[in-house]
Amino acid sequence: MTDETLDRPRTYVGAYALCVADGQMLLVRIAPGETEAGGWTLPGGGLLWGEDPADCVLRELTEETGLSGRVVRLAGIFSAQYRRSAERPRDSVHHIGIVYFVHASPGEVRHEQDGSTDRAAWFPLDELKGLPLVAVAEYGRRLALNP
Repeated sequence: MTDETLDRPRTYVGAYALCVADGQMLLVRIAPGETEAGGWTLPGGGLLWGEDPADCVLRELTEETGLSGRVVRLAGIFSAQYRRSAERPRDSVHHIGIVYFVHASPGEVRHEQDGSTDRAAWFPLDELKGLPLVAVAEYGRRLALNP
């Protein structure tokens, strides 16, 4: 039996908050034990069954940063395929990310406890190139620079 025969491709749909204010972007760090641990991403995550993506993005923003927010508008749709391989021995996934421009309410960010992320912080847009951004966050960075 080969690795390919074990593959159960799936589609993952998430909603992500692109929060930009005063030349900074809000990011969260993926927690140890998660896929892409240590990488920085946009606040967000998978839709619950039947959940509206605009509700999901605000729920995830609060869970991961402690901030509330307001959806401003759709920013873009992220799409990437990650295939099973020897280097990536997990099921193939088609990741679809619905990215919204979100106005985050003022306040101090807090770090998620016992979740998929472990830190939250605002970063100057001109310093994002030096961070280990996951693909959806890189997509968000490009959208932020060219709204």
